[in-house]
Parts: sequence; C-alpha cells; structure tokens
Amino acid sequence: MPPVPAVAHRVLLIQIVKLGDVLLSSALLDDLHAAWPGASLDVLTGPAALPLLEHHPLVSRTHVYRESRVPALFAAIRRARYDVVVDVQSSAASAPLVWGSRAPVRVGWGIRAPWAWAYSHTLPRGGRAPEFVIRERRRLLETIGVPVGRTRPRLFLTEAELAVAAHDWRALGLPAGRPLVGISLSSSVPMKEWPVERWAEVAEALALGGAQPVVLLAAGDETKAAAFAARTNAAVFVPPRDLRGFAAMLPALSVYVSPDTGPAHFAMALGIPTVTLYTPGNARLWNPGDPDTTAIEAPATPPCPECALPPLARRARLVHHCIPRIRVAAVVEAVQAHLDRRVTNARPARVP
Repeated sequence: MPPVPAVAHRVLLIQIVKLGDVLLSSALLDDLHAAWPGASLDVLTGPAALPLLEHHPLVSRTHVYRESRVPALFAAIRRARYDVVVDVQSSAASAPLVWGSRAPVRVGWGIRAPWAWAYSHTLPRGGRAPEFVIRERRRLLETIGVPVGRTRPRLFLTEAELAVAAHDWRALGLPAGRPLVGISLSSSVPMKEWPVERWAEVAEALALGGAQPVVLLAAGDETKAAAFAARTNAAVFVPPRDLRGFAAMLPALSVYVSPDTGPAHFAMALGIPTVTLYTPGNARLWNPGDPDTTAIEAPATPPCPECALPPLARRARLVHHCIPRIRVAAVVEAVQAHLDRRVTNARPARVP
C-alpha cells in the first residue's frame, strides 16, 4: 500500500451517476481542500450532473463521462498526473479510469468485483451500522488519512440566475405576503412517490393556514398535475425548467416538501428547510437529520411486500404499499413547524 503524500498537487473525485449522489459526494471537496489547500480539485461526473458543479469555487476542472468518449477521457485523466484519486463510484465504468490514471493513491470501495485491482486503498462497504451517505463516503477519505468535517453540499447560483427566477416568480402573480411552500410530486424512482391526492390535501391544508403552495413541475408531470388540479385549486403550478433554473427558484421558498428525490438535496444544499418523505429505513441514509431537514418515514409495519423484494425487483414496482401509509396530517404539521420557526427567527421567505 503506497504512502499518502503529505502534499498533493492534483486530486480527482469520481461520482458519475445520479444527480443527488453527485451533489452529496461534492461535500468531500471541502475535506480535500482543507487537507491540501493548494491542490487542484477535479471531478469526473456524467453530463447530466455538470450543472450542479458550475461555479463551485473548489472545482478546478470537470471531466465528463460518456461511453462514446472513454478512450479520450482515459488519455485526459492520464495526462493530468493525479496524486490522489477518490472513486466514490467504484464501478465497472470508473475502475479502469482509476487504474489508468497511474495515481499513486487510488481509493475506492472494497467490494467483491473484478475491478478491485484498480485501487491501492479500499474500504469495505458493509460491516457498519447504516449511516448518512455523506458520512459513509467520508470514510473513504479517512482511509487515506484525510481529516473530515460535517459540511453539507453546496449549490452556487449566480446573481443573473437568481434575477431570472425572481422575475419568473413575479410573473406568476402570486398574492403578496404569503410564505411559499414548494411541492414536488415526482421521483425518478416511482416506489418513492406519494399519491397525488395526498399532495392535494396537503396543499389545501397549507393554504387554509395562510401559506401559498406552489407545485414545481418536472418534465412528464402532466398527468399528475391534471389529477392534482382536479382535486384542488389551492396551489399554483410552476412550469418545468432546466436544472439550474429549477434550483434558482428554490431560495424564494420557506419550505420545500417532496418525496426522496434529487431536488430535495438541492434544497438542502441551498439551506432551504425541507420535509422529505421516505420509504422505511431510508431516512437515516439520505437525510442529514438536521433541524431544518425533517424526515418522515413510512411505517415499516405491517411489512410492505414490495420492500421485501431484492433491490432491482423492488425498483421496478410502480406502487409500494408503505408510502401511502404516511399521513397527510404528519406532513402538514412538519411543514407548519418550519413555517413557525422561520417567523420566530424573523427570516420568512415570501413571494418576491
């Protein structure tokens, strides 16, 4: 096992897929910068996640993983002459690039796979109590002696992006003086979605309490939006926009409530109070457990037939019996608690 350099000049962090995972892994940049403040910190990720890293002050360069461009990527990574590569992905896609980097220190997960030879330092994935994924990923850094902190990921928006978002909020013609509560209906994993009629009930209750619900639509939400609108007119629909355009809308919100999905992590990264709905046992993995990140888990009993399936079969199921067990009242109460707290702190976000 090669020694870890006291001074690293170039470091590569790898997280290729899933928007939420890329954003969560970006918290490790803070630790790498603290350990080697003079180092160039580069990130290898997929094209969809690139907007999450735009304007990040710690990112020197981004490499983009495309299957059609792997040979060119391989050459670019080798030319960079990295001292340290941290592969949070640790997959068949990333391991050859790690090996090809020729970095003296190459850390990844010690899982049983043909690509285990690519790493100089490994950490077993299991054998520990389940914990928040950022904490787990920081253990990779501890494996090579890098001290870690407790920072959350951050998104960096430009003044121009925020100005466009403020204009878009004003164009919606919302009543002034009411705190905005953002609602998202969808997740990329259907098993995590709450029934639309429950979201409509939440919106009605919040509107009666003096808030202004806004449904932040994603591409493909047309059917859900129609079902929502058929039940209530308490919320205003915000049309879909690109990733950074969506993120720029979030700072106007007092609270963001959603299934367990990537945009929930966007809101957390921007410091927006969140209420997030989880399948049983997943809150401790995907929620930091801070006062401004309320987690509501579906009851684990009676056992959910879909949750008992192997992971791949579980993800394929469109409906799970556990998620509808989350009560409307529990969601409304959690949102209201955040609204009350912001008023107490004299920092309410309001309709721009």
